[in-house]
Amino acid sequence: KESNRIEAPAAELSKCGCAVRVTGDGLIIDPPENGPVPPAPGVVLSAHNDHRIAMSLALLGLPGRRTGQGAGGESGPGFTPIMDNPACVAKSFPHFWTLWRTVAA
Repeated sequence: KESNRIEAPAAELSKCGCAVRVTGDGLIIDPPENGPVPPAPGVVLSAHNDHRIAMSLALLGLPGRRTGQGAGGESGPGFTPIMDNPACVAKSFPHFWTLWRTVAA
């Protein structure tokens, strides 16, 4: 496989303020109260040369739901993740980023 699909997301979500615990066969993710945040300036998320990791990191761009904000919650901001190799999606989905911009809008 292209990457370790447990360690890779754990490393990248940690850069976004999530507390991530790796288990024997998965992850336990505790996001910050207001959702994941952009990494510090100059920090680039790694796609780990894996099209699946790149596409999953795109989800960070969607507005999220905040917890503890009343019965229905409220929308929290997403952010545009900056990745080291977004082009790796070409392996399975060459037009992913074009279509993703439509979905995210």
